[in-house]
Amino acid sequence: MGGILALKKVQFGLETAAGTAIAADTVWRGTGEIKDARELVMIDEQVGSLLPVGNQYESHREATFTMGETEATFEQLPFILTCAVKAMQTGVVDTGGSGYIYIFGLATGAVQTPNTATIECGDNQRVDEMEYSFVTDFDLNGAAKEAWKVTANWVGRQCTDAELTTGISLVAVEPILFGKTNFYLDTTPASIGATTKSSTLVAFNSNWNLGHIPLYSADGVSYFSAMKTVGAEITGTLTLEHDATGEAEITAARARSLRYIRLKAEGSALTTPGTYNYKTLIIDLAIQYDEIPEMGDADGNRTVELPWHAVDGIAPTITVVNEIAAM
Repeated sequence: MGGILALKKVQFGLETAAGTAIAADTVWRGTGEIKDARELVMIDEQVGSLLPVGNQYESHREATFTMGETEATFEQLPFILTCAVKAMQTGVVDTGGSGYIYIFGLATGAVQTPNTATIECGDNQRVDEMEYSFVTDFDLNGAAKEAWKVTANWVGRQCTDAELTTGISLVAVEPILFGKTNFYLDTTPASIGATTKSSTLVAFNSNWNLGHIPLYSADGVSYFSAMKTVGAEITGTLTLEHDATGEAEITAARARSLRYIRLKAEGSALTTPGTYNYKTLIIDLAIQYDEIPEMGDADGNRTVELPWHAVDGIAPTITVVNEIAAM
């Protein structure tokens, strides 16, 4: 019997020691594909043949995993963030409540080492596995009338034949709705989250390039020996109504002013309220606009599209609150 797409699964296990493969314990509620990215080199020869004679070698091993765009959920978004922004496998108890708080803050003056994962991907015919997997970049985007969407690119040491870990139950997940997001826009870091801007944000796009790269060296192996961080870049676009807020942000773009934004999305009520009453996603950023924005429109509705990049005004931070004690 050939492979059946409906039987395909993607599974994760967070590694205890980076590079030591571990059995998966979580099924990813989305899509993805592992690619064997080892490099094969054909030696250029002149040996009296019109065709190559097969003198080829493997220069190094590497694997990649591309997550297809899917709905971001309160329960599984932290799996991407812990392997991208900051290692955090256990939530902080929300005192007096049933919530667990996961705070993924990108340090701007020091290097942080994220978690690594073993990823299993396959169907009823074939299963690939890659260890020492980490996220190089991810997109987190939201738009009116939709759920927040996420996708991510991963790098791992190598692609090997494997079997899917069995007996893993699906985790119940709740998509994060863009419509249930509040948008805050302030002019100082101390006041971030103080000023709500209503009926103006229609879309938010962000790309988080964490600057993580595989480090190859002479260590007796053909795959990379470590992960290195060489700098981060966070960029995106704010799409606003062409209203008073949109006009003010055109002025801010012309003045090259820093803006401090917070997006806070809430989901269903937590079993027991604490500091947080609901499942929550919070994105905090200091940004500066890249250009004087162009005007856009959607079904005749005029909008302002503001490309931006994150700056070191505050630590870029994503906070997720759910009811899962540990990943």
